[in-house]
Amino acid sequence: HRDLHSFPTRRSSDLRLALENVVADKVTFCSRYGFEITEELWPTCYFSDEITGDRGPLEGKQADNIPKDLGTRISNCAPCRADWKGIIEQFFHRLNILVFHGLPGAVEAKREWGDRDTRLDAALNIHDLTEAMIAAALFYNTKLEMDWYPLDADMIADGVRPNPLELYRWGLRNRGGTPTQYNAENVRVNLLPERAASITELGIRCGARDQIYTCELLESEGWDFLSREYGRNSTNVLYDPRLTDIIYYPPGGGRPRIPCFLKDPESPYRGKDWREVEEFIRQQKLHKALSLPDKIQSLSDLDEHLERIVDRARKRKREAAQDTPKLSKSAQLRGIKANRQAELEAMQKAEADEIRSAAGLITSVSKPVDETHSDVIIPIPQPDNVRDIRKRMMRNEEEE
Repeated sequence: HRDLHSFPTRRSSDLRLALENVVADKVTFCSRYGFEITEELWPTCYFSDEITGDRGPLEGKQADNIPKDLGTRISNCAPCRADWKGIIEQFFHRLNILVFHGLPGAVEAKREWGDRDTRLDAALNIHDLTEAMIAAALFYNTKLEMDWYPLDADMIADGVRPNPLELYRWGLRNRGGTPTQYNAENVRVNLLPERAASITELGIRCGARDQIYTCELLESEGWDFLSREYGRNSTNVLYDPRLTDIIYYPPGGGRPRIPCFLKDPESPYRGKDWREVEEFIRQQKLHKALSLPDKIQSLSDLDEHLERIVDRARKRKREAAQDTPKLSKSAQLRGIKANRQAELEAMQKAEADEIRSAAGLITSVSKPVDETHSDVIIPIPQPDNVRDIRKRMMRNEEEE
């Protein structure tokens, strides 16, 4: 009966979801999918003393943390020994017959050349498939008669039917054992994977983009002051792959893990899952690598353009030097501030004239204007260009 809702899987994320579902309240779980049941119809919300797995996700560092955090044992069957896993293998076979083979899109074991691809008929989403599995679990628990099940003398004397639910209840009453119930949230947190992080004066940095996380408890303990005094501290935090908004910091000393939340309320990663964020970062790195040749070519074009500007400016400087007397270095540097101010004023005046012209405020005058027409704007005479201004100022400085 326990194996009914703890399906062995190959991916660690599926394993975490399965173990989380083991301790979940089945009445609440079924209500999310439209099933109104009582606790007696699916009474299993307990953790077992031992979890037997087919290697896969029950091997490795993450699986090693399960016994320590949840007080259970992990055992794995030997490889290449399907005969040791007959209960699970047969259960998958029953599920295929009972549920999957009748669903649209089910893959047939044998296909002939030219047969229609059954994947084109797929119509169920994850919610529909979960609903179908719940319906099959309720049927298996309450209605299935296992005529092949070997009832012992005590079961026969008590009139027990070979039904999974009745066998489960009778076993708890007569064969001993006290089910261990855990808080579903604690189990979920203990099953979360770890990732590297660092404690800084701003908060806990975690993720490829260094998202900042914080909480009131850590701030009250002055961890930001310690980070400024002693530098960053590396640590491991727990994270839920389905949501980037929260991580869990292990303070040590037997204390429970502390939830920490994204510090920036406007973070673009809020409400996303970690796979989305990592895929976005991967796409950005890929785009950067693909755009590198264009970037190099653009930098080369920029250098060439700058060289043309510099050559044009140097040529203009040489031509201007031919029309002016040769001056000493001190004379060339004299009046730089005044020259800069004059050029700025000339530039502002030219831009102001463009603005007036665009607004229709300047009327060009090609002949004497009748003084009776007071609405005509007569431009104030200005020097022809900035070079005339510079020559006039230099002449005045020499006379002084």
